[in-house]
Amino acid sequence: MISERIRPGNPVFVFIALLTPWNLFNTYIDINGQQIIFSRYFQERKHRRKRKDVFSISEVIAIGWSSELGISMREAKAHGRSGTYAAQEIDFLLKSGEIIPLNVRPYTKNQCRRLLSLFPCEKKKRLSKALEL
Repeated sequence: MISERIRPGNPVFVFIALLTPWNLFNTYIDINGQQIIFSRYFQERKHRRKRKDVFSISEVIAIGWSSELGISMREAKAHGRSGTYAAQEIDFLLKSGEIIPLNVRPYTKNQCRRLLSLFPCEKKKRLSKALEL
């Protein structure tokens, strides 16, 4: 049984998170056996909200960028004085039709590869090429 917590490893995210430590503390991927928990801050309209998604590895039928799955991005762009921030969102399509988004910008490529290796489902071509799966 696999049990681990993946914390953001992207040096830019970690550096910026020093100014907002609660962001770093509440951003993680928790793998506990066949259950996955994505905990993060999510941009909705003009507000950032803490979001926690819990689902089973066996529920996922496809993984890909939102454009590959034919859906719009779930996380809104954030606009501020310093510019615009758009999530680099990987979407997990569940058997129930629900879509779980994950902003992978805080994580390294190796962390993303490790996460996606747990899922036996279909991984779309552009995502696989981007992460060299």
